[in-house]
Amino acid sequence: MLTLGKLCTFVALQTFSAHTPDRTPLSEMSPSYQRVWKKRYMDSRIEECKRLVRFAKNQPGLSDNSRLDVKRHEILWILSTAVVESGLNNSVVSKRGAKSSMQTYRKYAPCKTCDLRVAGIYHAITYQRKHGSCSAAAKYNAGPRGTCMGLGRGYASLVLSVYEDVCAEDGTECPIDWGC
Repeated sequence: MLTLGKLCTFVALQTFSAHTPDRTPLSEMSPSYQRVWKKRYMDSRIEECKRLVRFAKNQPGLSDNSRLDVKRHEILWILSTAVVESGLNNSVVSKRGAKSSMQTYRKYAPCKTCDLRVAGIYHAITYQRKHGSCSAAAKYNAGPRGTCMGLGRGYASLVLSVYEDVCAEDGTECPIDWGC
């Protein structure tokens, strides 16, 4: 199991490859491009990763009976989802109005005033527990109609690919069902 700093450094690097064709790793770019990208993006992505881990553990704003007992593989699931959703950028707002690094809507939040990242964490974990990894990713992206073989399939494949890499790097056995 990686330390928080090493985990978040690895996850921050995943934000680059997750948003390139064929998941091209940053290490395949020129040294000068790597330096510029790291200088511009690494620190903020590492810090957002650490915030998401803290939110996952504490779930501020949720009532005691709503809080989830979060396992290590679920923290990795949350981070993988955030990598694909926003590239670990908490300032992103989607065309449809989803906000935060977890790209969540206030109307779906399990609490009225909690941080939207907490809402996204809650939904990502409950979907994974209820539906398994592939369906959870598809539903997180496309809503209740999302499925591994239909709406949300491409998104689910990308989240699962990132999740697989993050779990392997962390040395954590993660429940991955490649139904997509």
